[in-house]
Amino acid sequence: MTEKQLTESWLIAFRSPFEIYEKHANFLVAELAFYPMALLTFMHAMRKGGRYRNMWIAALFHGLVSEMISYWVPEIDNFWHAQSSIMMLGRRLPLYILLIYPTIHYVSTVAASRLKLGIFPTAYAAGLADSVFYHVYDIVGIKLLWWTWHDTDPNIYERHFWVPFASTLFRLTFSSAFTLLYFGTHKLLTGKSMYQTGRTMEEYALGHKHDMIITILNGSHPWKDELTLVVLLHFLTFAGLAVFAKPETIVSTGVHEPVGPCNETLPMYNAIGQLVSKRKYLCPTDYDEGYMDFHCVPGGRAPPGVHHWYTVCGTPHENHAEHITVVWGFCLLGLTYYYNLLACSGLDESTNKKHKTN
Repeated sequence: MTEKQLTESWLIAFRSPFEIYEKHANFLVAELAFYPMALLTFMHAMRKGGRYRNMWIAALFHGLVSEMISYWVPEIDNFWHAQSSIMMLGRRLPLYILLIYPTIHYVSTVAASRLKLGIFPTAYAAGLADSVFYHVYDIVGIKLLWWTWHDTDPNIYERHFWVPFASTLFRLTFSSAFTLLYFGTHKLLTGKSMYQTGRTMEEYALGHKHDMIITILNGSHPWKDELTLVVLLHFLTFAGLAVFAKPETIVSTGVHEPVGPCNETLPMYNAIGQLVSKRKYLCPTDYDEGYMDFHCVPGGRAPPGVHHWYTVCGTPHENHAEHITVVWGFCLLGLTYYYNLLACSGLDESTNKKHKTN
């Protein structure tokens, strides 16, 4: 694809789902799974109303800003998403990625809120819930080429199962920070508790009536709701992909780390302010990204010259049994943690009810 074509489709571009199915079928499964998950969290937010709804919208904008900064700040421009059916921002941002932010932030924060611990402990519990939810996606996604990482960026050098430790720390810190800022600023500016709003009695009665209906249908604790479906859909989908997806069949064409000369470097500051460097281009003859290669392209090698748009190929599992064990282990951990948050803790806070805050 030429630079002109990329520019012409900068705001939004579309790709046939049939093409994705042919070349990258497991990626289509993930994309189609996240759309109903996002819809379910949105339905829960709209049913609850008030600050539940506002939190979902805030998480959506948080995701958009985070992704845009990641693409345009050189120090953190170190990952490239595969091409989904709907792409935005110069084919860097898939629509499903944008929807992942409100999906995960919302379900993790609402689940953590049921512990009734106050703002600070809720933020920490939400960060852990977010990380557990996201980590199976991180492990499965990189092996299945749903994105690629920069090969020589020092910030993401240390990895496990090709997942940078920095990615896990990002989810822990950013989710906690989002929850803390969302509830903390509300408390600071209004003096009200986490979900408390100034709705009219009529609005309160409408929301309370919906909660009473859910309680009557599901028993004394209405945990069998949209969020439970999201958690089950997520972990069961990734448990299945760990078993049945075949990474060696993947052909991923799109925007990747620019490939080019091996001897050009870029200065950058790492997370603690040290001046370091990384290669300007992916060196096709000297790289260490074991989840991809070029065996499926003509000649079995990267295209000559400098390219942003090219094809990479998936590689077989080095130890499929180990991969399944790790993914299933995190799925079981996530299901256990979310069961305790959603089913064994308190109810969702009413938008007009005040409880202990820190």
